[in-house]
Amino acid sequence: MKFLLKKYWIIAVLLILSSCDSDDKVYLTCDIFEQLEPKISEDENGVFVNIIFDAEILLNDIESYGFTYNIVGEREKTTIEGANLSSSTLNLLINDIFICGLEYEISGFITLGDSICTSSKTTFSTEKSYVAPPWCTTVFDIATRGSNFINGLSINGKSFILTEYLYEITNQPSLIQRESFPLNSNTGTNYASFSIGKFAYIKSTDTKDLYRYNSEENNWINLRSTGLPSFTRYFFGGQLNETGYLFNHINSYQYDLENNTFVELASYQIPLIINKFQTNSAIYVINEDYEILEFNKSNGTWSYLTTYPGNKSNYVISFVSNNKAYIGLSYNYFSPGINYSDIYELDLNTATWQKVVPFPTKLENSWTIGSAGNLDFGYMFYSKNGKTVLWNFDYSKIVYE
Repeated sequence: MKFLLKKYWIIAVLLILSSCDSDDKVYLTCDIFEQLEPKISEDENGVFVNIIFDAEILLNDIESYGFTYNIVGEREKTTIEGANLSSSTLNLLINDIFICGLEYEISGFITLGDSICTSSKTTFSTEKSYVAPPWCTTVFDIATRGSNFINGLSINGKSFILTEYLYEITNQPSLIQRESFPLNSNTGTNYASFSIGKFAYIKSTDTKDLYRYNSEENNWINLRSTGLPSFTRYFFGGQLNETGYLFNHINSYQYDLENNTFVELASYQIPLIINKFQTNSAIYVINEDYEILEFNKSNGTWSYLTTYPGNKSNYVISFVSNNKAYIGLSYNYFSPGINYSDIYELDLNTATWQKVVPFPTKLENSWTIGSAGNLDFGYMFYSKNGKTVLWNFDYSKIVYE
């Protein structure tokens, strides 16, 4: 037995040495190519992909080569052909759009005579985005459900997602589950909110009561009746100078903290409000005509500022940084879903618009899409297949069209 093992070991060594002989040729076939996988690296210019052959071969028979890639789970594919052949590698710098956090799959192909050979697939994700650097995405194995609208909250500089569950968004990014909203919600529940210091004040459509969330102690308190009707869908909230406000398309209210009641400020008639955003000194809403209105805290009415110049569906996303609002990704979750990818920056000092590079992939036809933000990032989030998809928008990497 020992003799036989030594015999086979000697043969193996001879075969390896023989394959490395410079006079021998290894001819490329589809069978060989199908066993190879693309290798991925990236730098500031884009994604570099190559296929390295295990032995010296002649590539004279290769008429063309390239790579085909797609987002995992999507049918649309992109094919890019290479130009330069070397003695042992097929390589290509791909400076097409890649989105940080998305998972891609890629394979190579070559043409050998009349045959097209395809390599094995490699899956990968990039550490940053090319060519649209503001966006990066993360998918969490968490179901943000229980509400018709996923709501974004900003409490004391921190960002949260609220449905019947509450999650804090960190800049890593990650989702940290906090104490859930204490009232079981029905399908169609909407939440209006404002924050004062470490507290968020939440009014849902399922109750007349006002709930207060302490972001430092992670607990809820029912503050009881507010004087508002139970069904307050399409209500929104905001805060200015430590004073909270709730409003919709027909009324605005100011919160009396000491007495835990809402005092009506004004009655009016404007188109239905579909979104709200604010700075430290002003509250704005977007109505269904896509007019941007500014809140007059002295009398509870609204003043026209400008009209959104992009594509319009039923709802829209917004977040704010340095007195500039980023508005777009207009969507409709009712059938048929009509979603748009354009985004505009609104300078709130001058009421002027500038177009930002569009959202880099097809926007999901999600049941609901929410948004929130802090000083560093804007966040957009929605549910998909029982998971939460979170997109962060990096204000420091904005690219304009």
